[in-house]
Amino acid sequence: MVFWNLRVAQGHLARCAVHPSVARFLSASCAARQV
Repeated sequence: MVFWNLRVAQGHLARCAVHPSVARFLSASCAARQV
């Protein structure tokens, strides 16, 4: 159970670390689509 909680926490941290670049990529793709 502790192992599972550790995995969930690790995935959450990875998602938080990746989020800024993902948001930038999504906004860039949306802007490119609007042009």
